[in-house]
Amino acid sequence: MTTTTTQPEAAAVDTTTTTTEATPRTAVVITYEQQTCGRCGGCGSYSYNQITGSRCFKCHGAGTVESRKGAKARAAVAAKRDELYGRAIEDVKVGDQAKLPGAKFMSADRWAIVTESHADELNAGHWSLRCKHSGLGAQRGHRIHVFTPAAAAAILEFAATLKGCTVGPKGAK
Repeated sequence: MTTTTTQPEAAAVDTTTTTTEATPRTAVVITYEQQTCGRCGGCGSYSYNQITGSRCFKCHGAGTVESRKGAKARAAVAAKRDELYGRAIEDVKVGDQAKLPGAKFMSADRWAIVTESHADELNAGHWSLRCKHSGLGAQRGHRIHVFTPAAAAAILEFAATLKGCTVGPKGAK
């Protein structure tokens, strides 16, 4: 995660932006506006306890939290992503790149190429997707994200118009 600091214009709080997400097959990331944590003052520690030490619970030790503008921008981008990437599970075809959920508490959601897509014979009204290392079974109509270059470009263009986020090359500071 890269973090860059910008000088505030007549503001009482330092603002920073942090890299948070990227879309598959692109070298571009969306960054959301951050501000110094109001609880710990940016140091990442607050009060000591024997289980977690002195880590601040508001910023989780990072020293920054998302600003209101950043949170609004993240919600708007998420809604646009759901609108453009969202597809009913039965409409996913072999060869599509779909975002499949990871195992609970063990791995994050990840993008994978669909190798099988068919009706589930054992569970009426359900559909099954398979990828190289994982799979998903869900009721018909369940929406998952399917990557398309046109939708990714539209999401990045939309994010570039919002206050509270910036779009830039991956790895830029």
